[in-house]
Amino acid sequence: MKRISFILLAAAALGLGSCLKSRDSLGLIADPGSIVTEIFDAEYWGGFKVLSLNAAPASETVGLFDINVFAGKDLKPKADVQATLVADPASVTANGLTPLPAGAATFPSLTVTVPKDKGVISFTMALNKSVLDLSKVYGVAFKLTTVSEGVINELSKEIVVAIIIKNAYHADYTVTGLFFHPSAPREIAATKSISTLGAARCRAQVGDLGGWNFDFDVSGTTITNWGSNGATPAPPSAGFMTADNPGRTDFSAAAPYNTGVAPFNHATYGNTYNATTKTFWMHYGYAGGSTGQNGYTRQIYEKWVRK
Repeated sequence: MKRISFILLAAAALGLGSCLKSRDSLGLIADPGSIVTEIFDAEYWGGFKVLSLNAAPASETVGLFDINVFAGKDLKPKADVQATLVADPASVTANGLTPLPAGAATFPSLTVTVPKDKGVISFTMALNKSVLDLSKVYGVAFKLTTVSEGVINELSKEIVVAIIIKNAYHADYTVTGLFFHPSAPREIAATKSISTLGAARCRAQVGDLGGWNFDFDVSGTTITNWGSNGATPAPPSAGFMTADNPGRTDFSAAAPYNTGVAPFNHATYGNTYNATTKTFWMHYGYAGGSTGQNGYTRQIYEKWVRK
């Protein structure tokens, strides 16, 4: 049975103890007559995870998964166990992932030594992220083929690891502001996320609307190149704004607030980014069928502060 593991970097170092395990990754008692070796991901249990790495530093060594040796009661390996892996590129593409390009990854060895007194060792990869396209989800896959003693756990001998490289803006943010609407204005106070589409290309949620997203580029201190995603109307029916309520939509329902009057004015919410405080000031709008910002009857002012 193939196990697909999408590993979170933040969850990597879960200790497995200083002695050989008497149960396998499924919680089953080991055969008291066998030394069993498996590919083991301590954070995997029936779900999908991702090895999510920041773009900086450009190179780093990461743990992909563990090689685990376990045995029944009163049984231990006679010596350190040599376990050999082979790469499985077919499983990478079969799971919709992009193989790592040449020069992106270095593996110390595909034959690892599992110390008999510890029963576990991490399989690592030196990754050169500078050659990767941040818009892609990469992957590596391996199969456990031979061991020097005992048997291989047939339920846990294969693994696929997905790799996502996050740009500098990918994070959760505390978002505050106001959604100006002719009949249903509301304050915005939420935690929202910015995700990676490329080295400077990002995706975020429109206001408080589920399934409505927009894409943008960060260029120095400004955000540009609006792109609509999900249910958001396509440009020019949605986009960044350059003026406060240029079409003079009646927002009296939002009293005591109004567009262009502090605190909600374009001078403050100017579609800018402050790298020092990691803060975005956004002003954008939309209206189905409109041909530009003069027709935007929904106008949103938001401050995004990285958590």
